[in-house]
Amino acid sequence: MKYKTKQSVIDAAQNAGSTAKTYTGAKKYIMANTASVFDEPKPDLWYRQTTQEQWIAKDHERRLLARYVGMKRLPRYLSAENRLLILQHPANREMKRLQEKPVYVRAHYVNYCSDFPRMQKFVRVAEKNRGELVEMDEIEKHSYSVCDFGRKKRTHCGDSCLSPGMRTESYDRGQNPWGGKWTHYDYYADYTLISPVNHGNNYSMYYVDADHNRHTVYVTQNYIKIGKEEPQRRRIATPKTAKFPVHIQRRILSAHVPGILSVDYDREEKSLMLVDGFGEQYHLPEIQTVKYAKNCVKNAIAAFRKRRAEKVKIDMPEKIWVSVEDSYDAGNCHTETNRFAAEVMKKIGADGHVCVRADVILAIRNDNYTRRAVSYAATRN
Repeated sequence: MKYKTKQSVIDAAQNAGSTAKTYTGAKKYIMANTASVFDEPKPDLWYRQTTQEQWIAKDHERRLLARYVGMKRLPRYLSAENRLLILQHPANREMKRLQEKPVYVRAHYVNYCSDFPRMQKFVRVAEKNRGELVEMDEIEKHSYSVCDFGRKKRTHCGDSCLSPGMRTESYDRGQNPWGGKWTHYDYYADYTLISPVNHGNNYSMYYVDADHNRHTVYVTQNYIKIGKEEPQRRRIATPKTAKFPVHIQRRILSAHVPGILSVDYDREEKSLMLVDGFGEQYHLPEIQTVKYAKNCVKNAIAAFRKRRAEKVKIDMPEKIWVSVEDSYDAGNCHTETNRFAAEVMKKIGADGHVCVRADVILAIRNDNYTRRAVSYAATRN
């Protein structure tokens, strides 16, 4: 400690218990009763925590694991101890566990594998096929029902996350009569639900409940099936997104449209459409999200390719019966197909789901779209 004046030295000595009234006496007392900084014991961090032999053994273990973890066939010269050390590494156990999971789930659980060069190829493939986290009410309620909360109060459905299990949140609710605080606990059953990146109407998802039990969820347009349970009726919720103006929909769509296609607006149908270089049109429904826009563009490109691949050749149209599904399968857009189908039904005086002869359809409208549907119906017949 530094002292600015001699009087401060005398005051410090007297405060420490000395009776000295002079500077010399106070200095002697402070020097005799104050320990020097250099006399204090060194902290534990100043000493080595391991010996040289232990450090060499640890470094050998690190090099051994970095070289051989993930290898299918280990060299013969490795000792039994080293073999056991390699086989018991978490990366090997994780690799076996990931092989049992669906392809679109693996990337969410790759932890130890990403640190080893030999497993980088597996990690890259897993990242490429990585699915997306999905929240569904049916899975949330199922996770809540299978979780054993015991006698715990205030239990809730959990969230879709990457660490399924029991989660506890606590907060104080005031004081009890004995002076302590009331602590309130809420218990949540978290789960994991991952959907494939590219899926059609029927697909399967991976589900882990709060007890870390793995389930496979099969989803169709109207039903949902969890593991070996009976199929349940699926309630399809209406989208919560607000309706965007046309210029906002066009802006969302344009970011994902390739250069060979152009975005246009049909004033009669009041909907956006994609047009290719040959003037073919594909009408689009209302764009709500970026993911939905990507799917619409993908479906339009597939329809354009299918149209160009087909040869429109019709023989004996009076013997061909055409339905609305034929137009869908031929690559025509649903919006224009439904509009033309309503027009045909009105002219022929029909009602309901019926098939119409090709010559009647071609008499009402004879263009590439109708001929394409008739040609597809001819191959089906």
